[in-house]
Amino acid sequence: MNEMMSTNIWRETENAFYHINAPAAFSIVGDAPVVALSMEQVNETLAELLETLPEFYPAWFKRAEIALRGGNPKDGETFLDEGFRRLSELVTDEEEFYNIWTGVQESLEKLLRYDLLVKCLEKAVVLFPEDPGFFDELAFCMLQLPNVDGEKALKYQQTAMDLDEGNDYYISNMGWIQLMLGNFDKAEEFFQEAVDYNPDNETALENLEVTIKMREERLNYQTYLLRTDEEKVKELVEDGENDEAIEMVQILKSDRQEAFKRHHLAQGKIAPHDLVGMIQNVQLWLESIDDVGDDGVVLWEDMDYVRKNYKTVLMDMLERLDMFDEQIFTFFGNSVVSFYSFLADEKLVPAAQFEALKGELILFVQQLGPHLEHYFHILNDVTLEEKERIDRLNAFFAVLEDASLDTAEREKKLDVFIA
Repeated sequence: MNEMMSTNIWRETENAFYHINAPAAFSIVGDAPVVALSMEQVNETLAELLETLPEFYPAWFKRAEIALRGGNPKDGETFLDEGFRRLSELVTDEEEFYNIWTGVQESLEKLLRYDLLVKCLEKAVVLFPEDPGFFDELAFCMLQLPNVDGEKALKYQQTAMDLDEGNDYYISNMGWIQLMLGNFDKAEEFFQEAVDYNPDNETALENLEVTIKMREERLNYQTYLLRTDEEKVKELVEDGENDEAIEMVQILKSDRQEAFKRHHLAQGKIAPHDLVGMIQNVQLWLESIDDVGDDGVVLWEDMDYVRKNYKTVLMDMLERLDMFDEQIFTFFGNSVVSFYSFLADEKLVPAAQFEALKGELILFVQQLGPHLEHYFHILNDVTLEEKERIDRLNAFFAVLEDASLDTAEREKKLDVFIA
């Protein structure tokens, strides 16, 4: 450990840093809650810490995360570069550096900033040319970029394998790279080699099956993620194997989200921080829709079912997230529309049905968004019995969707609900 990291000022800064990032909690000296700071307040306080101790790399990395989440990529990249520089100056032990970097990498992966990861990892393999882990991570991240350099990814993965011969994890990952590049025979060889080294390597075993399926059905990875398998789901339901059917649909659901993410990463038209939010919204949407119907139909791709129930699902979202913000609610609606637009483009849902859903859902969001205060006032009114609450909500939505009312008349009728 560097001497700087053993000083009193480092320890004091470290204590302050972890206090800043602590979630809301109750004070140990009483019942008064310790309120978590806003991201803006956290960022300002981190800047003050760095004025005192600019070597404190965790604060640079945290500021980078905040900037990237907030849609400020220029500052995010600047803070990340500075954090990496400070870390490399202070931590020269290979294992310690890798352990610290892993946490930073996890944050950047969640933010879909594989471009920044590649930039940092290319520095890391120069700093630590004998560490296979950095080469392995670099190869993986390169595969996530819009313009994949397959040869470079293969080269880095081969280096990881050469540095740690017989490591089934690295061998399996080489199989994955070959699979992503469409080299099915080579992918199968590496997955099988990984299993030969370690028969308990479940990832290699599963990917071996995926490779065989993709080769037999002439699929690339994106088309594999978009497979339907609905007939298999129906067969399971008909045989009374409902748990297995739901498990299969959960996998399909996860694969659809991955395909949606990969599509937009490849397109590069949506800012990463917005895409992260869209993916989270789609996940929430899918979690609120039943997995499979009694007849084995995958309900979240059954457009009749979706169009019939989208309002109920949106209400569930509002209650779960307590969304009072019109902008957040609108973004949620737009995320769902974007997801179904993707499914329609991929011929997984009928285009005409999608267009109908799009018009209905956007109109509903536009109607409800400015009146969320009214909705939550009714929802949280403790003086109402459940039946009264339901009746009042039905009356509220009847006014909201009454096309015969002009704006002034509608607002006047809606104000009654918060009087």
